[in-house]
Amino acid sequence: MERWQDDDSKLSLDEISRHHAKSIVQAILEIGQQTASQTSFTPFLERLECLLLPDSVDRQSQAVIGLPRKSIDITEIRRKPKFIALSYTWDASPDEEDASGRYHIEDREQPGQFRASETRDCVFERVIKYGRSAGVNVKLLWIDRHCITQDAERNGCKETSCSDDRCIHNRSGMQVMDLVYKHSSHPVALLGRPVESASDIDRLAELLKGNITRLNNNEEPRLSISADEIWPVLSMLSNIIHDVWWQRAWPFQENFLAGGKMILLIKHARKLEGHKRLHSPSIFGQVDGELCISSAKFSVKITQFCTALRGYLNHDENRLSNFSAEEKEELEKTITCLIKTAGRYSVLLDPSRSMMPAIVHDVEKRGIANCWDKLPIVANCCQYMTRLDQEQLKENGHSLSLSMLAMCLLNGEVPDNARRGNLSGLTVSEYLRRGFLHNFQGPSVYEYLSFNKGCRLHRVTLRREGVQTKGHLWKLREIIDTSEISPERRMAWVKHPAGGLAWLRDTLRFEGHLPLAEEISKFLKRESDSRISRQGSRQHSTFASNHQHVIGQELAEAISQGKRLRLGCIYGPLDKGTPSMAVFIWDPEPRAEVNYSSDGDEEMTGVDSTDTTSHGCDGRSPTFVFTSFKEDEGRIVDDAAIKDLDRHVSLEVEVEDNEAVPQLRIKRWIWGLCFFRKCLLIDVIFPWPSDLVGSVR
Repeated sequence: MERWQDDDSKLSLDEISRHHAKSIVQAILEIGQQTASQTSFTPFLERLECLLLPDSVDRQSQAVIGLPRKSIDITEIRRKPKFIALSYTWDASPDEEDASGRYHIEDREQPGQFRASETRDCVFERVIKYGRSAGVNVKLLWIDRHCITQDAERNGCKETSCSDDRCIHNRSGMQVMDLVYKHSSHPVALLGRPVESASDIDRLAELLKGNITRLNNNEEPRLSISADEIWPVLSMLSNIIHDVWWQRAWPFQENFLAGGKMILLIKHARKLEGHKRLHSPSIFGQVDGELCISSAKFSVKITQFCTALRGYLNHDENRLSNFSAEEKEELEKTITCLIKTAGRYSVLLDPSRSMMPAIVHDVEKRGIANCWDKLPIVANCCQYMTRLDQEQLKENGHSLSLSMLAMCLLNGEVPDNARRGNLSGLTVSEYLRRGFLHNFQGPSVYEYLSFNKGCRLHRVTLRREGVQTKGHLWKLREIIDTSEISPERRMAWVKHPAGGLAWLRDTLRFEGHLPLAEEISKFLKRESDSRISRQGSRQHSTFASNHQHVIGQELAEAISQGKRLRLGCIYGPLDKGTPSMAVFIWDPEPRAEVNYSSDGDEEMTGVDSTDTTSHGCDGRSPTFVFTSFKEDEGRIVDDAAIKDLDRHVSLEVEVEDNEAVPQLRIKRWIWGLCFFRKCLLIDVIFPWPSDLVGSVR
């Protein structure tokens, strides 16, 4: 059979299965054997190669400029050197000069010898000017073309696991690029398309200052400009986002990873320098010939503008008369293009959703020279610790799309193994969006994207039966009705001694649940002591203590609202004598369940969770909750060079098989305050969703 080495992202799971003549699960299990931990690539960061920039460049001179190499260690947080991490496209845009050769780079193999760079001269000129500008003053540059060993420097080596230093350097660079941009003091992106007019500079300034949109009382964006200004603003934004930089996968990764630190450099004509400086340096910076803007702020403002514009067009029929049918269609196309290219996840995504499916989708739609590089790009963006050997997978003829699916599973993303319907007709990108758990319920005090990102299993092993992981399995017991609490006992939080958690502690004591009452009493004491030591700070010293604090808040709030609670004990063969050591919020609110038809369309059905029979309160069918919690074990607590996510999962589950390894089907997310010290972790298996198991047809 011919090996499938091309990009198969447009093929459905069924088509991929037929092509490889094996089930999806079988293919995933084979792929899962080719793994490595990101920690194995740490030496690249301990000797990060940078280029030493000159103090200035005379554009009138044609003299050769040499850029020596200098290695730095970015794993030392106390003496972390400042450096620029550059994001740019290797190919010139139509608006850039393509000349190269003036800048010579020190040879890696022959120190002291310099070779002409193929990188465009204008790239170095712009970044040197930025590095020497007021408020920056950075002399070191990290640029992938010269600071990662490239294929041309590997003498054509195609060996998948070559131990040559150049090949190791190349593989390591791609796998830790997320940390290069995260640890850079000044990540910067070079856009090729210039801003052409003073009026466009003014419109961009107004957008960044928040004068084109405003937030109403419901935090919804609304337009603050007239209909006549809509097209000029859209035209200005379209010009910027049609730069080739936005269309490539590697720059997408670099922009995402740099976060709020990424600065976009957008050229403008020399004649506009004076006009630009009429605006505050906080808007456009102080680099001659460049507009220096925050990429994150630009993205947020674009998303708010597009959201406000859609609301303007969809909810006010009178305003539609300002545009012809053709203009309305063009407006919608332009809005869609802006959001897809530069939209901000924190504004666009539903609070119950994970970023992972959106990241995979956005990487797949962008251009890339080697399609297999999508694996490290997605791994970097999602902060995955377990990596795949892409060269070995390609050499062995594995599916790229199934490699993406396997990588997500190996890193703890949670497949929804209880939904109804068959999704095997979807592509892997679509399957990740529809076939994985997405109804997360983050607490209001957490930034929801960060919370959802950490909703992952840990210690994952892919097995023939399903996804094996470790955690605690709780069997739920008595229900506690809080609706009859007197108002004075329903204080919202633990700082009040007569508050809801104190009431819960007293109730548990009265009912004979002494171990759990004692743990809650200790928790209240720790909260009181911690509040004093923090002196007003909202954050606890560790993720574990902060997470428990947040769950305590949610529990107290549930009590204040009169919601029901349910006790839980560690499940085991002899659980009848096991004391309850957890209390869960037995939310009485109806919840929506998403089912899928055979073509993958979503069908919403109402499920009333007050139906106690469906939740095992009838005395016959027991109810279970699986929890898994793992605090990161990075080498440095505050800022480890390679740092895993703090992971947390709390799921109501159905136990299908209570043999040696329980098999669990997911029902919903559920909150609970659990005390599991001295309770051993157990292995559980989440069986594969049925659409991944089917035989080849």
